[in-house]
Amino acid sequence: MNNLFSCALDKIEIGIVLVNHQYNIVFCNEHVEKLSGRQLDNFINKKINYLIPQFGKSLFMDSLYTVLFKHNSRFFSSKIHKAFILPENPQGCDIRQNMKIEPLTVDNQAFALIQIHDVTNEVNNERKLLSFISELKKDYLEIKESEKISKELASTDTLTGLYNRNYITGYIDQILKTRTKFDKYALMFLDLDGFKKVNDGYGHTVGDIVLKKVAAILKGSLKQEYATARLGGDEFLSIIKYHDEEDLNSLASELIQKVYIPMKIGANNIQVSASVGIALVEDGIQSPSDIISRADLAMYAAKNLGKNGYCFYNKAGKSFQNINN
Repeated sequence: MNNLFSCALDKIEIGIVLVNHQYNIVFCNEHVEKLSGRQLDNFINKKINYLIPQFGKSLFMDSLYTVLFKHNSRFFSSKIHKAFILPENPQGCDIRQNMKIEPLTVDNQAFALIQIHDVTNEVNNERKLLSFISELKKDYLEIKESEKISKELASTDTLTGLYNRNYITGYIDQILKTRTKFDKYALMFLDLDGFKKVNDGYGHTVGDIVLKKVAAILKGSLKQEYATARLGGDEFLSIIKYHDEEDLNSLASELIQKVYIPMKIGANNIQVSASVGIALVEDGIQSPSDIISRADLAMYAAKNLGKNGYCFYNKAGKSFQNINN
């Protein structure tokens, strides 16, 4: 029967070591031979630290004492201690083993049953999984960043950094769908006067700088919650939330005055002016194109009435109120 038990233990893919109360090895199964690369006869009746060097340290010996004489189990993880039974030439081997020590009593004799479980493959698989998860996370972040950049490019005017026509149209559409009767919005359409002369006289490079400077004026003068876009060419559009029309008067005057200040570009002083059309978002407006058309009409009215000023679209009389600076 003992031979049967011994054969059964030899089939187990876990290193089994029995230690008596004198800390001598009294039994090893064949898996210990596989782990160590040495014959089992080398270990029988030897002190346990001959096979497992860690038992030369007080931490492990104290644990073995606790198992043998106090009948408490102990467990040592590969995450902390890495390995316990190594081959004779372990160079280049990243071996990971867990060790469990349990009390065993036979015929009133105390033994420590040491089980060495090789978890190298599990650890390597865990590393591969963690590496794979890390790569997935990296790829996910790169995709999200790419999506963010794509979204920004899809909604941004590349020259000025303002929103583009597509974004502002969608933004106005959302306002038309969600605004309440207490919300007051207006659309401000700004077009530069004399910009063609700048392009013709100084070139498109200087013209682009003028557009960037005008965009900076709009960014600096308008609140962050206002959406401002470059529609194309020298046309700009802002959707404004206001309390009363005096807010719009003050804002339009401020923008026109700032745009009119000469711009120092290289050795040249470039001066342009702005014509602004303002249309209030009112009941009956069905689409972004409706309100944009009204602001556009008011802007052209400002140009026809002398430029460098602003006009309000008047729905009731289809007329325009002009204010020149």
